[in-house]
Amino acid sequence: MLKKNKYEGMIKLKKINHKLIVLAAIVILTLSSVAVLPLAFAQGTWPSFPVLSVIPDEAAVGQEVLLSYGITPQTAWPQSGWTGLTISVTAPDGSTETLGPYNTDTTGLGGAVYIPTMAGTYKFVCNFPAQEVEVAVAGLEEGTTLSGSHTPEIELIVTEGGARNYFPDTPLPDEYWVRPIDAQNREWYTISGSWLDTTYIQASYNRFAPFNDGPETGHILWEMVQDVGGLAGGDRGWNSFEDGDAYEGKWGNPMVIAGTLIGRRYVRGTTTTYAVNVRTGEMMWERVLGDDIGLELAPAFGQVFYWTTMNNHGCYAYLWATQGNTWHAFDPLTGRWEYTMENVPRGSRVHGPNGEIMVYSFDMDEGTMSVWNTTAAYYDWQLFLEGDDPQAVYHAGRWRPIGQTFDAQYGTTVTASFPTNLIGSVEVVIPLDKVIGSNMEWAGGAAVQNPQIWAVDLRPGHEGDVIFNKAWPLPEAGVHYDFPGSHPFSVKHDLFIITGKETRRHYAISMSTGNQLWATTAFEPYNNAYSNVYFQYWGQSVCYEDILITAGFGGVATGYNLDDGSMRWQYEAGNEYGEFLFGNDWSIPTGFTSDGKGYFFHTEHSAIDPKPRGAPAICIDLDNGGEVWRIDGLRLGTRWGGQPIIADSVILGFSTYDNTIVALGKGPSQLTVTTPQVVGKGQPVQVSGTVMDASPGTKDPEATLRFPNGVPAISDADMSEWMLYVYKQRPKPESAMGVTVKIEAVDPEMNYMNLGTTTSDVNGNYGFSFKPEKEGTYTIMATFEGSGAFYGSSETTYVTVGGVSSGTPIEPEEPIAGFLTTEVVILLAVVVAAIIGIGAYWMLKRK
Repeated sequence: MLKKNKYEGMIKLKKINHKLIVLAAIVILTLSSVAVLPLAFAQGTWPSFPVLSVIPDEAAVGQEVLLSYGITPQTAWPQSGWTGLTISVTAPDGSTETLGPYNTDTTGLGGAVYIPTMAGTYKFVCNFPAQEVEVAVAGLEEGTTLSGSHTPEIELIVTEGGARNYFPDTPLPDEYWVRPIDAQNREWYTISGSWLDTTYIQASYNRFAPFNDGPETGHILWEMVQDVGGLAGGDRGWNSFEDGDAYEGKWGNPMVIAGTLIGRRYVRGTTTTYAVNVRTGEMMWERVLGDDIGLELAPAFGQVFYWTTMNNHGCYAYLWATQGNTWHAFDPLTGRWEYTMENVPRGSRVHGPNGEIMVYSFDMDEGTMSVWNTTAAYYDWQLFLEGDDPQAVYHAGRWRPIGQTFDAQYGTTVTASFPTNLIGSVEVVIPLDKVIGSNMEWAGGAAVQNPQIWAVDLRPGHEGDVIFNKAWPLPEAGVHYDFPGSHPFSVKHDLFIITGKETRRHYAISMSTGNQLWATTAFEPYNNAYSNVYFQYWGQSVCYEDILITAGFGGVATGYNLDDGSMRWQYEAGNEYGEFLFGNDWSIPTGFTSDGKGYFFHTEHSAIDPKPRGAPAICIDLDNGGEVWRIDGLRLGTRWGGQPIIADSVILGFSTYDNTIVALGKGPSQLTVTTPQVVGKGQPVQVSGTVMDASPGTKDPEATLRFPNGVPAISDADMSEWMLYVYKQRPKPESAMGVTVKIEAVDPEMNYMNLGTTTSDVNGNYGFSFKPEKEGTYTIMATFEGSGAFYGSSETTYVTVGGVSSGTPIEPEEPIAGFLTTEVVILLAVVVAAIIGIGAYWMLKRK
């Protein structure tokens, strides 16, 4: 048999490649000759080739379909597209209709929605009317006419029923999640909100924080030291390090921008800014903000906005620092300077519908107003730079401000006038809707004499129109009336709130008429008089869905129905040991509301030292006022050092007990399971393992020194005391319970077995036993399904059941009597030695 030449295949391949090279050369030469032909066809009339797609091509009655229409050549700016296209539709019953006329964009394409009304086959035809090329493009000279034409019929099959086959939703995570979030997990927007602004801005005070999965326990994810803190020790006795209150707050104006916590390291001197990953506690960067442009700046507010133009669609995130009317934008991920705007107008700063920052400016004396926004500032500045360039709109649509410093005056999009008889100042700005104002000023808390309230329209096309301007009849003389600290309002219920300081009563005023709708009558603590309208942080009242929530220095939170002002519930923050010297209840301003829950944190103007022990952080069910959880001794609220915030479903706050930043939220867990590898049939199998807290804070050196075997996962009911033990070094709650572990199995015949449940102990260990009945290998599955504090975890192991129980003695085989006697052993040894000697002799002889 002849062997095949191993190079034969390679030779054939080389021959084929040679032919391909020759063909390619011919093609290239041909194309080269084409390339030297004129790029533009001569003027005249040229055929057109319209296109049409129906997406999807099968649908049910009443379901939307997309008609994608157009023509193959694009247009060049400033010709914005082709015009006058129509779509002829023939229904299954033979009736016809014409849709349009439609225009395309510069790509030559456009889209329209169509909803079929009957079952059967629809037929669509796109009609393109003859028109001129206004700007030379795609080889067509200016003035060239594209002839009218139409597409072939495109069919749509419509059925009576059946749901559209949409891309399946991504369920919310049942495991611990981190950023970046894959863009395909669209549904996760509901749990990943940012906290962009803590400084005071009308109508955007962030006391209502949607887009979070509000923590259901006080479980701590991680801690970070902000400054030297806690008990000073030694001869300083009970005294602790100062916490910044009053006036020297250590954590002022924190914010979270797309999962990045931005904070300041120092109160005075060099202003160092840092960024921390909210979900991991990892320090991302720390630097002097603006050092790359020769400045030393402090963070002011954040922004996440959506930009969409013909070629650019997506969100941008910025950290802003301000110097008067100059705004500097920085990358929150790195702290790098991005761009600067000068001459930004002063006024009420709010966030627009796409996240653009808007500034409403009102001159009450002149009766003029203006509206400015960040995106228009860049876009219109870019248009100004390019003047009459026909490509200006295209260029401005590209978001390229990086490295630029420009005049922000181009961002003013609206100017309007209003009557000059409106007295007072702006109180609430609801962007693109209305502005509420009054003459009720703080004035040291003096009684209001002649209150006047007014509203001006901000809807596009109606800016400056007066909605109402009227006197508000005083409910009671000698009382200071004002807007509460967070200026609560409800668009849904068409009202805003005014509060009486001394009476601790709240009044709902219609945003459409200025008429009083209702007044509360429930008793609120006298100490609330010191906080209802004083200090924005203390007098925070929030309209959440159908409830008005008030709380403050009096230590009682109250929920009122927004329909009529009737009291829905009250919650008292009891001061059991009298540590707080100014009331029987701890002062608890509203921190924020989210996910149907209200979060309240003890706050003082300037706490005495030694500090009062046991200051609470509290979560309340806003539906009924019931306590969800409470930690006495966490204390996250400070008047000057930064209020607690929530973002990415994590609560972040500054604890004055030890000057640390604390992150609370639902954490990861880690479960292990072990069994013996082999047991005898009928022998019990011991299933054991651990369930541990796998949160980032448990990996810190301080935690691993105290918990070398890990931090146990503990029940929700015992979580508050357990967190104080783990992170605040309080006594260990020995009676604390662990979590429920479910034990399952699959027997050797692949039958599922639900064996039962057990509970881990205070050290994180669990145990469970069962007796297998069949021989073979069992799969053992242990599962912690999760809790309010933890996401679940699971693990598997295997045990083999033998044919004989290990408890049954094995009978030895009957020995052969006298077989290995001493004489036999000696004889065998002599034989072996002789064999070795003979072998050695022959080896030597060969040499």
